Amino acid sequence: RLARRTTPPPCGQSSRRWFSGGGDLCMGDDPYALATAIENTGLRRGFAVWDLKAGEVKVSDPALNPLKKFLEADTVDYDKHEAMFFEVGRHTRALHGAFLANTTRGQGCGGIRLRKYSTVEEYVRDGMRLATGMGRKSALAGLWAGGGKGVI
Repeated sequence: RLARRTTPPPCGQSSRRWFSGGGDLCMGDDPYALATAIENTGLRRGFAVWDLKAGEVKVSDPALNPLKKFLEADTVDYDKHEAMFFEVGRHTRALHGAFLANTTRGQGCGGIRLRKYSTVEEYVRDGMRLATGMGRKSALAGLWAGGGKGVI
């Protein structure tokens, strides 16, 4: 495993941080920082899920703890979304995300948004808002489907 710093450097020092160099993910960094954090776990995938029993967000790797802290502190867009799944494109390094807001009414339904995001926070907030909106639209249309959205 790669050694990580115990205290993160101030956000905004660099638009890209590399875990092998001791940096940490910052929500103000560009989305490639999240892609890099996932890649540096030795995998191409990562997740953040709401654990109902524990009453907290669980992440797939400690490298995603800044995302966990962000979600747990957010009172604007995060409404205990069930899950966020991320994958880094093998050839493009594009960050693919699947956001599930609530699947009480059935599987998550929603489309895909392809957009350039300037920060990890903007990327995550947009995915959460879109997933929540899709759940509401499904309920208003009388569909037994939950809210979900794919974001690239």
